[in-house]
Amino acid sequence: MKLEESCNLNCVPAPIEGWTADDEGKLQSLKNAEIELADTAVGRKRELMLQQFRAGGVDLPDDEFDRIIELRKRKREETIAD
Repeated sequence: MKLEESCNLNCVPAPIEGWTADDEGKLQSLKNAEIELADTAVGRKRELMLQQFRAGGVDLPDDEFDRIIELRKRKREETIAD
C-alpha cells in the first residue's frame, strides 16, 4: 500500500501540543549549555572510527602502515604551512 493510499484511509492528523514555558526554559538552557564534541553523534562516530582504525591497523602489512604514516606527515606539513 502506498503512503498516499494509507493517508486517505486513515487521515486523522496527530494532535499538536502547544509550546509551553517549560519547553522554552529547556530550549534556553540547551542554547546556553557548553556541549563537548564527544557528547554529540559526530563525536561518538569519530571515536568509533578511531577504534576501528586502531583495530584494523594491527593487521596491516608494514608497507601499508608506512604509507598511512607518510600521508599523515604530509597532512600535518600542509596544516602547518597554512
